[in-house]
Amino acid sequence: MKTIIILRDRYDDPMKYSIDHYIVRWRTAGYRVLDHIGPKDVPAGDLVVVHIDASVIPREYLDVINRFPKSINGRILDISRRNYSQILLSEADNYTGPALVKTNANYGGSPEYETKRPIRYRSMIAAGKVPSLIEIATQTPRILKNRLIRLGGKLWKRISPPNWRTLETLNPYQYPVFENIESVPTGVWDNPHLVVENFLGGEENGLYTSYYYVFFGDKEIAGRLRAPNPMVKFTTCVEDIEIPVPEIVREWRRELQIDLGRFDFLEQDGQFFLIDVNKTEGGGAANDQYADVNIGQKT
Repeated sequence: MKTIIILRDRYDDPMKYSIDHYIVRWRTAGYRVLDHIGPKDVPAGDLVVVHIDASVIPREYLDVINRFPKSINGRILDISRRNYSQILLSEADNYTGPALVKTNANYGGSPEYETKRPIRYRSMIAAGKVPSLIEIATQTPRILKNRLIRLGGKLWKRISPPNWRTLETLNPYQYPVFENIESVPTGVWDNPHLVVENFLGGEENGLYTSYYYVFFGDKEIAGRLRAPNPMVKFTTCVEDIEIPVPEIVREWRRELQIDLGRFDFLEQDGQFFLIDVNKTEGGGAANDQYADVNIGQKT
């Protein structure tokens, strides 16, 4: 019986990711599938699925990945936007259109922030550990402050506007759009955690457009989303139409050496531009169907 190792970096909610649904099907097909958290004492297996929710794979995982004869997503080690975004702007660019500020890390920088937090309540509880009162008292104010900033808390911004030079996270559903490069706060350009992009995909009849490409091995699908929010997401869209997969999108995948995941991209004047790479795809609406399923034989 073949053994598949799902290599993760944290505990999380059951059936949160698409990989959790694959696990159910693989076990039904007769494979032995083991979830493992962290880079230590990883069991041997025939295949490792690298499911580390971070833009840059931590160095301590690299030797572990290389020990396996085969891997899924074992070659894509860095999905920071500076590595792939095709619409990045610099302060010196001769560009007059609207400018979009994002985090260099994926999904508003939240996965990295969660990992760096001195206390991670959910993970500690899942591991059978209880945070002390001192830990809670000392860390909660800072955590709440960052949450309010990231979620666009108007009250906190009124009290203390964000310091663009040190900000590490943004709400991925509300990335700020500025009228032009000159309007972008100076601190943004000095912050290694932030990037500035050309704001493509303008509004048409009250809706904004984005495209996606979901793939695993030789299976793939592409589609067009339309939403009233400039940050077009599956959760905010009012239209989702399947389209033929553009060949340029397959080229991006070959260049990045990614086996499983999703690309988001935009179109302007018949040309496509890659804007987002996701290698830990969410489970979507199907989560509810498997809410009570035990996905992991934790090792």
